[in-house]
Amino acid sequence: MENSITESYYKFIQEKYNCQTSEELLGKKYSLPEAFGKGNFTMMQIEEGIDLARSEADGIEFNFNNKKLTQGILELGYCYSGELIISTSPGSKQYKLKAGDSFIYKMLNKVNSFKFEYNNLKAISIHLNFALLKENINQSWSQQLVNEWQQNMAEIFTNDILLINKSTYQLQQLAEEIDKISVKNMLDYLRLKVKTIEFITDFLQEKLRLKANKTEEVDYKQVAKAKAIIKADLENVPSVDDLAASLKVSNYILQKNFKQITGDTVYKYVQQVRVKEAEYLLKNTDKSILEITHQVGYHNPSKFASLFKKYYQLTPLKYRKLVLN
Repeated sequence: MENSITESYYKFIQEKYNCQTSEELLGKKYSLPEAFGKGNFTMMQIEEGIDLARSEADGIEFNFNNKKLTQGILELGYCYSGELIISTSPGSKQYKLKAGDSFIYKMLNKVNSFKFEYNNLKAISIHLNFALLKENINQSWSQQLVNEWQQNMAEIFTNDILLINKSTYQLQQLAEEIDKISVKNMLDYLRLKVKTIEFITDFLQEKLRLKANKTEEVDYKQVAKAKAIIKADLENVPSVDDLAASLKVSNYILQKNFKQITGDTVYKYVQQVRVKEAEYLLKNTDKSILEITHQVGYHNPSKFASLFKKYYQLTPLKYRKLVLN
């Protein structure tokens, strides 16, 4: 196998702990001497650009220099049991991977070093080298797929380099199936390859789905803020451009989200709120029709009367007389 980030990591463990190594059908197994704790790590190459690592370790603690790594590898996986505590430097941020968790990690980052603490851990991790994977893609499609991949990764890693979540039932089942496969022949290898790729695709699809749902929640908050701004001063409602600018989004995005969530355009919503407020004032105050017209943001009483009648089938004056009687 070509030297890679993952191979460098396990080579580091081998040299630090004087591990015994043994050749496996698809890769290499590293076994720790008992003096340093309990553990073994097996790295297998599923295909060019996809490695699978199995880890079982307890009582091991070490620091790993991350500054020399320059390859854009993506790591994702699942924890069967135990715990892995990961601390970063600089920043002193701490992550905990526990039984039933899945994780995804972007190896190309600004962290100088990591501290790893293994506590009765059993886990798998899959490493994707997209630079190698895209070499097998038709060149006419290559750039398009690279752009799509980069966009998807940017959406997943918006705020952090390592994301840990409770696994879905489907991912748990796939991880369990991978764990049960012992590669002794070609059929075993093919089964492992299929399940590994299935785990990758299901994992990434789930991450992107969750990200899309989160984006949708943000859109609801955005529209809620827009509504609050509109209702705060009906006499001086900002233009759609000014409203979008105050929310730090484009006019197009605001209109799109508003329509999707409320079913109306911003303009239509403003109309509805103004007419509803006017209807309340007509019923509950002694203000004149002209005062109410101005208070809800209209300067032409005739135009306002026509709009009000469109919603309530009566002019403001006739509506007031009706409700008062």
